Amino acid sequence: MSSSILKQRLPKSYPPEFRTQAIKLAQTKEKTIAQTAKDLGVPVGTLNSWVRRAEKGEWSVPDENLVAVTVEKSSIGKVQNISQKLHEQLGAEQRRSAELERQVKRLTQEREILKKAMAYCLDVPK
Repeated sequence: MSSSILKQRLPKSYPPEFRTQAIKLAQTKEKTIAQTAKDLGVPVGTLNSWVRRAEKGEWSVPDENLVAVTVEKSSIGKVQNISQKLHEQLGAEQRRSAELERQVKRLTQEREILKKAMAYCLDVPK
């Protein structure tokens, strides 16, 4: 028997972390699924299958930085796109972060003003 006959193509196994990251990349819509698959060295059909299974809820795609989102049904019975919900949640978190940064800056300025006022009051002879 020749060695080429013995070498059969076996399906490549991908670690779950790789699949999760590949699904996230494909769902960002920055590139087509075909381009994402090519960049990752994964067959297009395989990546399509992973994305479909994730969208159906067969596979969970956790993200440690995001809080779980409950999916609501719209009036016509379609489930809203999970990636859209995560995008909205991320935007809300970014707005909240910016607001907190502004608040910290203002409070820091107020504290500095009070320190100067206190130093002035303590140095003034009576």
